[in-house]
Order: sequence, then structure tokens, then C-alpha cells
Amino acid sequence: MSGRNLYLSNIPVEEALDRFRCALEPHKRPPRAEEIAVIDALDRITVAAVFARDNSPLYDSAAMDGIAVRAPRPTERARRLRSRSNTATFSP
Repeated sequence: MSGRNLYLSNIPVEEALDRFRCALEPHKRPPRAEEIAVIDALDRITVAAVFARDNSPLYDSAAMDGIAVRAPRPTERARRLRSRSNTATFSP
């Protein structure tokens, strides 16, 4: 086997965070902000959160408030398996 150390060594959290931040430093760029029309904003990133001035509609509303699912009825075999799994059997 080669003399390589295959294991990572532990370092304190603060030191790890300092190393991480130092590694990121060369890649940081200050955000460049500009005002553009909404139509030109496709594939762009906002420099700050955007909030609507007004709600639409003006009241709390949901397109649906529940979900309905229609599933086929269980077969006789499925019913037998279910009833057998609900029955506990013990051996002495």
C-alpha cells in the first residue's frame, strides 16, 4: 500500500468556515443592480425580494381545498391479504 493518508482530519468548525470563506473570496462579485422592464426580466435574478403591491384576488382563495382520488376496488385476494396482516399469530 502506498504511504497516502486516505482519511480526512478533523479541524475546528471556525477554522473550517474561515477556509471555506477564503476559498470563495476570489469568486465573489458585488451584485450589479439595474432597473429594467418586466418584459426584459426573463432569466434574470432580482437583487432583492419582490412583493406585489396588491393581492389578486383581494380575499384568501384557493383553486381547490381538497383532493379526491378514485381507486379501483380491492380484489378478493387483496382483502384476504389485508385481513391476514391485521391478525397477529403467536407460536409457543
